[in-house]
Amino acid sequence: MTQKPKYSELNFSVKSRATWEVVRRVAKYLRPYKLLATLTIFFAVLSLFSSFAFPHLTEKTVDEVIRQGHTEKLTAIMVFLLGAFLLRDLFNSLRILVNNHFEQNVIFDMRREVYARLQRLPVGYFDQRASGDLMTRVIEDVNSVERVLIDGTEQGVVALVGVLGVGTILFLKNPVLGLVAMSPLPILAAGRFGIRLRRIGAIARNAKRPAR
Repeated sequence: MTQKPKYSELNFSVKSRATWEVVRRVAKYLRPYKLLATLTIFFAVLSLFSSFAFPHLTEKTVDEVIRQGHTEKLTAIMVFLLGAFLLRDLFNSLRILVNNHFEQNVIFDMRREVYARLQRLPVGYFDQRASGDLMTRVIEDVNSVERVLIDGTEQGVVALVGVLGVGTILFLKNPVLGLVAMSPLPILAAGRFGIRLRRIGAIARNAKRPAR
């Protein structure tokens, strides 16, 4: 009959895990709240779509009101602009309300399971850990994992939808300008232009220095 190892012989070293492995393990906490997760992303996307109206209304103001002198359209444009602003903030407020409820439920479930796990650990584990380290794991680490899991997913989806939406609108309005904007040439040109500006600035500063 084998004997159980003593507390002093147990190995409590922390195993390093990849980020995707941690996300996969904690993703199970989102399953009971699929509706809240869907509503959070839904309201975030609606708020993003409402903000798409700002550049279009600005274009109408510049091209039709200022350049062509159709001042009678200004009132309608301002009404639509105010409506888009209110819708954006409305959807964003709903997203915050749903997201806060969603986050608190997930944090509660994670902390409850961590606390239950701590209750089953042997005394030797606590002998080798500082109280501050344990409190950090229960409070701060749970919050960090929750932010990566929930906020990271939401912001990633919104960013992807934003890029696709802006790219689609840009190509529909002007395909040539869309190709130029999406190509790496403007980025390289801007980088080279910035380098030249810094060189010119350095030459000008050296020219202003008095000769010794």
